[in-house]
Amino acid sequence: MTKIVNRFSANAALDPPTIVRAALLLVERDGLQALTMRRLGSELGVEAMSIYHHIPNKAALLELLAAAACRVPERTPGDADGDAVAELDRAARRLHGSLDARRELVPLVIASPPREQLDSIFADARRLLADAGFDPQAVAWITDSISDYVLGSAALEGSDSNARSKATFETGLRLLLLGVRAELGE
Repeated sequence: MTKIVNRFSANAALDPPTIVRAALLLVERDGLQALTMRRLGSELGVEAMSIYHHIPNKAALLELLAAAACRVPERTPGDADGDAVAELDRAARRLHGSLDARRELVPLVIASPPREQLDSIFADARRLLADAGFDPQAVAWITDSISDYVLGSAALEGSDSNARSKATFETGLRLLLLGVRAELGE
């Protein structure tokens, strides 16, 4: 079994991003149940106590991993077209793709959704919905409903990742977006 420390420079400073990357690699390789601070320290070539100088506890590390699972690829310049529903669709699909790539972390995301990270994914959609006349509470309800739908779909797909669950995701997202279009009067 290759230690994770081999993937990092021996001279690299221990910092939160390095620790999170190592934890992600450990979870990808051995599963979430294998993640302990002691094991992570061993993989990094440091004592577990060294990690606590950068991340206060395992709960904080798990929160950072949940946020990492929701990190989406950057938008492409052609994405911005001013269509709130199209932006909701793009944001939902980027989040779904990120969760699909980090399937082993979906339970963490479900247990403690990283709202700040989710809000940033839907930031452009929020702005466009506000520009279209939705009040702030309605904007939050719309984007939270769609992000929660994506999270729930990812959780279900983890237990049943077949063509049916993918089709169910597509149908549900389409219906949610049709509802938003109807509210926009389109």
